[in-house]
Amino acid sequence: MHFSNLPYSFFRVSSSSFGIGVKVKPASNFAPQPSTEPVKKPYQVSPPPGVSQKDLSPFYDNVRITSVQPPRSNSEISWLTLNTAQSLGSNLVDITGWKIKTNKSYVIIPRGISDYNPSNLTPASDIIFKSGDYAKIYSPTNQTLRNNLRLNKCAGYLNSQFTINPTLPNGCPNFSREEISTFPGACQSFILGLRSCQIPTPNQINSLSTSNNSCVNFLNLINYRGCYQKHRADANFFSNEWRVWLDQNIPLDKEHDRVLLLDRSGLLVNVFIY
Repeated sequence: MHFSNLPYSFFRVSSSSFGIGVKVKPASNFAPQPSTEPVKKPYQVSPPPGVSQKDLSPFYDNVRITSVQPPRSNSEISWLTLNTAQSLGSNLVDITGWKIKTNKSYVIIPRGISDYNPSNLTPASDIIFKSGDYAKIYSPTNQTLRNNLRLNKCAGYLNSQFTINPTLPNGCPNFSREEISTFPGACQSFILGLRSCQIPTPNQINSLSTSNNSCVNFLNLINYRGCYQKHRADANFFSNEWRVWLDQNIPLDKEHDRVLLLDRSGLLVNVFIY
């Protein structure tokens, strides 16, 4: 089926659920007054074949579907990746409520937590992209982490606290020799022998409890909470990557499909064909 054969209404999505035209309050780690207005392009963009100019989103090509993994079997996870384009510049774009539509059906991009506090009291808000951001969006998986979130340098510790599928990157900050240099040698050796993002078990901590109180106190902070409290103010604390798990399967064909990214008004942002 060609785009030219589709009625204009094909691109329209009901906007009543998403409050079109409402200004979105930015997440806490963004600039105080970001703009999520459409990017004003100094040139006339060329629509894909069979698509008219009026069917293009003001955000057309600012966000792109860059990879798609359909399920090869009933047990395999399907996913896709959304990336910002250079044309986004210094602008921000709110992708919550956008629709990912395939030849079969569609799913809607949900909300997420930009600053995942260990208290787990941070409410979800709209997912707002800035230049360089990207999101990996997965079909539902059997996991106990019930939040979509922006990754940060401590996120790997969450793999030990929750069942997460797929697991988060294990790239937690290293410990400096200076900060542990006053601990007994056995304690230092144990800390230096830990893998990145590995949380000591209670038995391991108890085995070192007689050596030094400072050692034990340090070991009790080797987890997401301790890492977050120590590194939250770091300039490079937040990642550009979001992880999103949908509450329904991405309706991707196992062999070939056309995937449309539509904004809240149902206008075309990007097309991916495989």
